[in-house]
Amino acid sequence: MFVLFFVTLMPMVVSTSYGVLLPSIFAIGTTLPLLLALLFIWYFNLGGKVMQKQGRQIGYYVQRIAGWIMIILGVLDTITYW
Repeated sequence: MFVLFFVTLMPMVVSTSYGVLLPSIFAIGTTLPLLLALLFIWYFNLGGKVMQKQGRQIGYYVQRIAGWIMIILGVLDTITYW
């Protein structure tokens, strides 16, 4: 998020006339998925159930999938810029 905000967004803020609005749009766009997930967990009263029963199982699969995605991206990056 640091790279997206400071390397990509900040030059756009400086170069466009509507750049003042871009950081607030970025903040809303990055916060909205988290708020929707929290609302979903609260509305269906899944707070304790998700963390106790399925949290570790979901975490196991998320870590494996994220690891494979990072390996694939690393290989593609190496092939592209070798």
